[in-house]
Amino acid sequence: MEDKELLLIPKVEKYIQYIIEIIVKLPRTEKFSIGNEYKLSMYEVLKDTVYISKIDKAKRLYYIQ
Repeated sequence: MEDKELLLIPKVEKYIQYIIEIIVKLPRTEKFSIGNEYKLSMYEVLKDTVYISKIDKAKRLYYIQ
């Protein structure tokens, strides 16, 4: 059961990798402004996912909301 708790983390990592590959293909001017915004938000999602996976199951819904 413990292995299933971390199932979301590899999916988030694959999503971040996909987004970064798209950002690399953007023109240089958009890559800097849009790319930084997306990277920061994606890493924030990963940080929140790891945080939520480490707290008690009873408190998870409170933090997700």
